[in-house]
Amino acid sequence: MVEKKVFKKITERLQQFEDFEQKCTARVLSKKDDYIFDEEVLEMARSLRRIDYIKNAGDLAVLYRTFLGYSEEVPIEKRMEPEYLDRKYRLYIDAVRNKRAYPEGYYKPDDYIKRESLFVIVDMHRDGEERYSDLFNAKMMISEYGTKIRFCAPWKKWVIWDGRRWKVDNENFIFQMAMNTVR
Repeated sequence: MVEKKVFKKITERLQQFEDFEQKCTARVLSKKDDYIFDEEVLEMARSLRRIDYIKNAGDLAVLYRTFLGYSEEVPIEKRMEPEYLDRKYRLYIDAVRNKRAYPEGYYKPDDYIKRESLFVIVDMHRDGEERYSDLFNAKMMISEYGTKIRFCAPWKKWVIWDGRRWKVDNENFIFQMAMNTVR
């Protein structure tokens, strides 16, 4: 059951990642900035725009995992700046060159995200990332509810965003959120 939930979340995140990358490639290829990208970076942007990874099994999974490793270092507001895009695309180029072998085959445009989600999960297992530990569950909960929950250390209480304000969690909804996360 947990594996299904992980698969579903990774599939959603991959779709969001792909949407974000389309905006990034549009910016790189627009040439509106004074920044000059070299031909190798422009070729990577063009290949992302053409969605070559539908045909090339594992490319989207590799790019996503590369992005996760690099994006943690960069504040969100800087992720569309040309210098960041240049560095990120160079990491993508290296990652695709060094990617592991994945099963080849044709996938319809509407199911390649699911295929790539499975590759991400396989890679997570291969790389020995923590699975089903308290830390893993905490990360999953933060990814699902992180914008809606906070722990107030001075009060020693959880607060939950109700859409208008932060409200002290006197009914222990936080535990229900935790249970929903691991189901």
